[in-house]
Amino acid sequence: KDGNSIVTGDVDGKVVVWDTNLQEGCEAAERHGKMITALDVSSLHVASGSTDGTVRVWKMQEPGCPLVAGPLMRHGSIPVPSVEFSPAGNHIASVCAHWGCNVNIWHCRTGDQLASIGIGGSCTHSLAWSSDGQRLFAGCSDGSISCLDTATRKRFSRVVKPRPGDDFISSLRVSNGNRFLISFCAPGRVLDIWDISDTPTSRPIRSYRRCVSASISQDDLYLAISGEDKKISIQSLSGVVDPSYFFCFTYISPAAHRAWKIGELEQAEHILSREIENRSPASGAGIPTH
Repeated sequence: KDGNSIVTGDVDGKVVVWDTNLQEGCEAAERHGKMITALDVSSLHVASGSTDGTVRVWKMQEPGCPLVAGPLMRHGSIPVPSVEFSPAGNHIASVCAHWGCNVNIWHCRTGDQLASIGIGGSCTHSLAWSSDGQRLFAGCSDGSISCLDTATRKRFSRVVKPRPGDDFISSLRVSNGNRFLISFCAPGRVLDIWDISDTPTSRPIRSYRRCVSASISQDDLYLAISGEDKKISIQSLSGVVDPSYFFCFTYISPAAHRAWKIGELEQAEHILSREIENRSPASGAGIPTH
């Protein structure tokens, strides 16, 4: 997250952390049995998914030190196309690429399964948390996007209805203000921006065609798109999305800020996790903590 490392996964099941300053990689002592198909990074950990149906948590060490293997979670024998840390970093959501399979939520430290939420019918390929951790979005093979309530552990609503003929949703990103959602269909090379403040919706705010890949800036203001012409363009979203969508102020307590400032990242993560859960309107009925 700090830009000092790059995490990669290869066809042999290895997870490697590359130090951008030392310009060298350090792989984990253990590995998945098959190819890595999904990766995500929190402040302290790496999560990986594989074609062997497993999800693994790895703890990052000092630069140049190998990853330390943590809990191993199993979906079965179906490939895992998406793993996503919750905003507080204490939970992981994952899904396997098979019709009717549920989205699972795991505890990062223990590997315990905390929830299993059914999507229904379509195969799920991508996941994205809202910034408050209360909602989880799932992109499916029929072009639909569902919103899951992490407190009730049920599908809350369908944000985007199925779109016959459209390719599966290969990646998702929720804005920091939880007002709009960006979806990418890799086979169709289409990027869509959706208003998720009023759902369900049938038409995107804006679509970009002939995309190869895309990424959004941390402040949600800019969109980087690589096209079929092998060029990268930077698009400003200020003229595409209503300006009110960008302004979201998040309170961080002095205790969390102090822990972060002196380098106690694990303590800061623990404090933020507790504060997010306490602010949840459904606190007490949500995912248990350990």
